[in-house]
Amino acid sequence: MPIEPDEQTALCDGTMELPGVIACGVPGAGGYDAVFALCIGDEAVSKVAAYWEGYQRVSVCPLLGQIESGEGIRCESLVK
Repeated sequence: MPIEPDEQTALCDGTMELPGVIACGVPGAGGYDAVFALCIGDEAVSKVAAYWEGYQRVSVCPLLGQIESGEGIRCESLVK
């Protein structure tokens, strides 16, 4: 099993071209089981979901998650 199959590389490359996508990749140690995309804004998420649902080289089913707090990214320290 390739770590990042060509089909997933092409999917990630196409996803990265969409406006609002800041990262896309294949997590873990083996291909064909997952792809992630980090997006800024609901419009970008919708475009990624539509792109993935129409992708023909591999079957992709978007599982969407988002920040609920509205705080965005924050830095915390465990050292007191």
